[in-house]
Amino acid sequence: KAIQLTRNYLSHFLPQFLFTHGDANPMSSFPGFGLVSWALIPTFFIGLYFVIKSKNQAFTAVMVLLLAPVAASLTRESPHALRSFLMFPVLSILFGLGARNRILLVTAVIFMALQFENYTYNFYQQYNYLYSKDWQLSYKQIFTQPIDQTKSLEVSDEYAQPYIFTLYYQKYDPVKFRQTVVYNPVSEWGFSTVKSFGNFVFVKK
Repeated sequence: KAIQLTRNYLSHFLPQFLFTHGDANPMSSFPGFGLVSWALIPTFFIGLYFVIKSKNQAFTAVMVLLLAPVAASLTRESPHALRSFLMFPVLSILFGLGARNRILLVTAVIFMALQFENYTYNFYQQYNYLYSKDWQLSYKQIFTQPIDQTKSLEVSDEYAQPYIFTLYYQKYDPVKFRQTVVYNPVSEWGFSTVKSFGNFVFVKK
């Protein structure tokens, strides 16, 4: 486990995570795009140089940057953009310090503008189509329809815990839910998901 935790921690500092691919979870970042523009890589190292040179400020900045991914490293999804969010204020400071050179700043802004145009196009033209399933859109489409609750209905839990969407969109009675709910055994990760309630059965497929 110590080896896995170390790998999880170090993965938050990989260039692939920060600058090129981002989080593997489409709900946390747009796949294929880094969390930070690669145009800022030179400013990062220049900013880091200024911080280390200042000595007094270096300790706080570096410690925050190093500690930020610790909590995310304890989970099974690493690297994780949202759980390591505290990294980015420090990175922003380093980028800002490194961009004090006017030529470097103008160059970075030009490349970032081109990247942003590409990102915006892909986000509005492709994201909804490609990753709607990751946001469980299909469950909304199913449970906003009238459902005969006198018959047993099997629902795949492929896209994560559909019982939540069932309760919400069907406006299911909470008292009835608590009276009829059956849970799956606790997983190796310490989670217990809903197996069934009422006439709804959630199966792994």
